[in-house]
Amino acid sequence: MAAKLAPRRGAMRQLGLLGLGWAVALSLVLGVVAGIWLDGRFGTSPLLAVVGTLVGIASAVLTARQLIEQSRG
Repeated sequence: MAAKLAPRRGAMRQLGLLGLGWAVALSLVLGVVAGIWLDGRFGTSPLLAVVGTLVGIASAVLTARQLIEQSRG
C-alpha cells in the first residue's frame, strides 16, 4: 500500500526540473525588469538594463547550479 502512495522517482525529477525552470526564468526576468526600472529612474538607458540582464543571467546560472547539486546529493 505504501508503494502506491509514494511518488515515483520520475515524477519527483520532473517536479524538480519544473522548479529549476521557474527559478531560472524568475532570475532572468527580475534582473531585466530591475534594470529597466532603474534606467527609467536614473535616465541611464540602456546601461542599467544591460547590467540587470547580466546580473539576471549570473543569478540564473548560480541558482541552476545550486538546485542541480541539491538534486544529486
